[in-house]
Amino acid sequence: MNPDGTDKVQLTRDPGSEHWPFWSSDGRQIAYLEYTRQSGTTSLMVMNADGSGQRQLLADVGSTGELAWSPDGNRLAFSATLRTTAMNVFTINADGSALTPLTNDSNSNTSPRWLADGKRLVFSSGSGTTVIKDDGSDRRLLVPRTGGAFVRISPDAALAAVLQPVDFANSAYRLDLNHFGGGRTETVVNQVQGPESPVAWSDDGRWLAYSENSGVDTWVVNIVRQDGSGHAPLVIETILGETASRVDVSVVGWMSDGAGLVYKFSEQTRIGQVRDRYCTVMLADASKVCFEAVFGMNEDGPSSPSLLLN
Repeated sequence: MNPDGTDKVQLTRDPGSEHWPFWSSDGRQIAYLEYTRQSGTTSLMVMNADGSGQRQLLADVGSTGELAWSPDGNRLAFSATLRTTAMNVFTINADGSALTPLTNDSNSNTSPRWLADGKRLVFSSGSGTTVIKDDGSDRRLLVPRTGGAFVRISPDAALAAVLQPVDFANSAYRLDLNHFGGGRTETVVNQVQGPESPVAWSDDGRWLAYSENSGVDTWVVNIVRQDGSGHAPLVIETILGETASRVDVSVVGWMSDGAGLVYKFSEQTRIGQVRDRYCTVMLADASKVCFEAVFGMNEDGPSSPSLLLN
């Protein structure tokens, strides 16, 4: 669909449920997970951008999470249990061949993301944010795990943006940048209140965006340059607390040209509905276009979708 929610096209029509869709870097393919209720299994799938050519790469992946295409579009990285009890990181070719485990331990390895060179990946482990080569060698800890911290690596893999708890009981954080080469840390924003998701880097690595709960019924999407300048609220969302049992605002990602970003405003109502509003907002004038969908529950679990940017 378009950023304003128009021209929606249904790509899958299977009786199960599909989730975690992710575009390939060239925009020609979409990887996703398909849950089949009859067998109780989840498969890793790929299809063309128009919904044709749906094919299974891997059956019964077990518990799994986010998918990540390599920059050249030839491989996928994912975390899964694969009929074990431990979550580990794997890669697989886009044609379903060469399934390769990058980790093999009980350390809860999740959320792999490719670095720009296409030869390394970062992922979350029980020890913290970790980098590894695409053949499973040279595994190194980048940012040790600190309770409640959110970490995102810059596109050039030189920096880690860390939302670091300062007063965890009161949801007070600060935004730090860790320099991998020299090992030094800079504080970019001293006070971040109640973040519920990591920051998002712009593709050129110059800007960061993050969301925070700055008041009882107020959520803000902020932007700041890597050097700490230009710090400003881009979006302010308010809602009456009595209408929702839970509200979450998170930054989905930046446009590829850096002219704006997409964020999600998710509200779970007191009658069990989930209202997801996705908005595209421009940096130049803070103008935005949104679309909204309301979801309930189905036999396969929550029907709320994931959004993927192209």
